[in-house]
Amino acid sequence: MGPFLWTSRDELIMGAAAVTMVLLHLLLRYTKFGKALRAVADSRELARVSGIDASRVIQLTWGLAGLVAGLGGFVLAGRVGSFAPSLGFNFLLVTFAAAIVGGIGKPYGAMAGALLVGVAMETSAFYVAADYKLPIAFALLIATLLVRPEGLFTTKPRVGGGAA
Repeated sequence: MGPFLWTSRDELIMGAAAVTMVLLHLLLRYTKFGKALRAVADSRELARVSGIDASRVIQLTWGLAGLVAGLGGFVLAGRVGSFAPSLGFNFLLVTFAAAIVGGIGKPYGAMAGALLVGVAMETSAFYVAADYKLPIAFALLIATLLVRPEGLFTTKPRVGGGAA
């Protein structure tokens, strides 16, 4: 597609990622667990007083995060072709940059940040040596922290809050 060359494995990985994100969106937006999770994220104490078992929601959230991380590790190991304890270490900075660029605590911002960082890294290989792809991600991270530390895809809280 365009200048990008995708194998059938790449398309399968992109499809699995899209399905996972849709399922997570549906889970977080339209289920009782998603509503409880959002309530606990906003105010743990208020959620607890409202009858939500906050510790159980947190446990389930960690379990869900572990499942998604496990799926990511499985896909990465299949893509790389080997499995070792240090497998994902090379992707740590890229993942961190994507989360910061998109906005911490914003799942859709993190997706957009990952897309932005990934496309910037891949297209930069046309202009500079491919060895500089990781510094491109780092440069995007630094630029975002300097210009908009809350992330590119977040909304700034309004000051004053009253009618004009």
